[in-house]
Amino acid sequence: PDIISMSWGWREDAQCSITHCTNETSAIYIERVNMEYVKLGLRGVSIVTASGDAGAPGRTNEDCYNESKVNAVYPGASPWVTSVGGTFIVKDNETRKWTTTMCIDNDCFTGNKERVTNFNYTGWTSGGGFSKYTNRSTYGWQVKAVDDYLSSNIPLPNDFARHGRAYPDVSMIGHSCPVVMNGNIDGIDGTSCSSPLFATVLSILNEHQLARGRNKIGFASPLLYAMFYSNYYIFNDITEGNNYCTEDMCCDTRSNGGSDYGYMAGFGYDPVYGLGTPNVERMKDWLDLFT
Repeated sequence: PDIISMSWGWREDAQCSITHCTNETSAIYIERVNMEYVKLGLRGVSIVTASGDAGAPGRTNEDCYNESKVNAVYPGASPWVTSVGGTFIVKDNETRKWTTTMCIDNDCFTGNKERVTNFNYTGWTSGGGFSKYTNRSTYGWQVKAVDDYLSSNIPLPNDFARHGRAYPDVSMIGHSCPVVMNGNIDGIDGTSCSSPLFATVLSILNEHQLARGRNKIGFASPLLYAMFYSNYYIFNDITEGNNYCTEDMCCDTRSNGGSDYGYMAGFGYDPVYGLGTPNVERMKDWLDLFT
């Protein structure tokens, strides 16, 4: 396949608690798996991965314990995948006359504001943070975007891997996603919805490229950051929200509004939404200019 979407993950430094690492450590295991992702990327395969559903604390810290407050999720924190966070539409009170069968029969959401999924609103929190095992300076394309965030005077956790790979890279809808099960439409939640949705975006871009005799997208992350640096408005920047909640609760905050258990959204890149949500038509226009 040209595109692979993965929807699982576990605490980065506890990989060996859920698989057999024999005499290896979690760090060695991750390095080995990362090399397989590199091989796929070199073959022109796009890999997209869910960023997790338990916020920056992760599933090993659902109750906001004091030890190891923020925990990157792997493979979402791998630099060799495109990590996708989850958003939801803030419902308004407008009445719309729907024209699609889906919305006529199922009362689609109305609203034009998008926010990161958070325990307070959706019962779970989109994941994001910084990898302990990968320094972003080793691959480069993310450095400026992340450094700008860290130098923006936004409140940050007191202890996190400041130089690590930051994730997610982008975000997509992850709440009330319509799925057909046994002939019925059910709304499901999770970055396991966001990831395949962004895989669909990459499929659209691949189709656009091939129709014009150009190469497919392949390993997408460097291209996404190049788009961002060239045209900030290719991504819808959302500056409200945080990921210091989990699937069970919200963690303590500090007097400055920040938390040791996660991150706040800001202008440009942030480890809550990544670069933001994609504007597909603007992406196509960019590809026409620069590829």
